[in-house]
Amino acid sequence: MGSSPGSLLARTRPHLAGLVLAGTGALPVSLIGLAAFGWVSLRTLALFVLVPTLGLALITVACRPFLGRRIGRAIAIGIVATACYDLFRFAFLWVGLMDHDPIPHIGTALGLQPAWFFGYLWRYLGNGGGLALTFVVLGLRGRRIGALYGAGVCAGLLTILVVSPFGTEMLFPLNTATVVMAVVGHLIFGVVLGELVAHGDRTATQTQSSFSMVAMPVSSETSAPLGDDSRSWNVSSASVTTSPVTVTETDFVVSPEAKAIVVNGTAA
Repeated sequence: MGSSPGSLLARTRPHLAGLVLAGTGALPVSLIGLAAFGWVSLRTLALFVLVPTLGLALITVACRPFLGRRIGRAIAIGIVATACYDLFRFAFLWVGLMDHDPIPHIGTALGLQPAWFFGYLWRYLGNGGGLALTFVVLGLRGRRIGALYGAGVCAGLLTILVVSPFGTEMLFPLNTATVVMAVVGHLIFGVVLGELVAHGDRTATQTQSSFSMVAMPVSSETSAPLGDDSRSWNVSSASVTTSPVTVTETDFVVSPEAKAIVVNGTAA
């Protein structure tokens, strides 16, 4: 099975870079779940687990610079998908179906002020961007896969709220409204995430195909008048030695109206 354009894991085999990035992406949301059990504070987990892991991820990317752009794109997609989720979630707050916004509680648990700012920073960059990074690293894409991914994340959240002693205190209480909010919101997140990743891959593939078509070489000896596209699609190159300089000429037509001549010279 061939690797898709969006699979970072395929690009990093056989190295451990893919596993490092996938684990880093899933870590912020996992730490909130762990902190809900009260064994260790979220602030401690952030300082002694998240920060070193982020450092390892940065080293990984520094050793493989080609990953940087795709990671940035994944995080940006996660931020957009989280914003779509929040548009739905805010409606529950506006109509009174939820009595408070749980996100500032994350900032409070981190011991940082203003709590709302650091809570939303964690939500958008950590939870949203991180989950999107894991999604992309695993080579996932598409609305259906995204919906399943979002449903899986939501299942983990609801499980934490049920079994942990401080989950509902740290996040939100379980009732009909909050369950509907969480399930539908995560489905929105997943669908938007999957669609944007798939769209980006399609765009990248089309761009590569278009460039390959436009940059096809054509023989300079068979150049036809402007507007005549019946010319042969072959490259013509010639090498002339005039001591002590060797000149190589290659002609390319980059559009029916334009021709570029590339000359490479080497001096003895």
